[in-house]
Amino acid sequence: MFKTLKLNRRTVLGALAIMLAALFWSLDGIFLRPQFYTLPAVVVVFLEHIL
Repeated sequence: MFKTLKLNRRTVLGALAIMLAALFWSLDGIFLRPQFYTLPAVVVVFLEHIL
């Protein structure tokens, strides 16, 4: 009835990388954004483009 899902290492690592990126993105608003309010807009844009 149910098919066995066969995952290879590349698929698992890709999924973990997406989960880690989503975690970092969710923490961005809590830790990084409030500190950016003290910097000039040009510096903030430059730093975000480097990342």
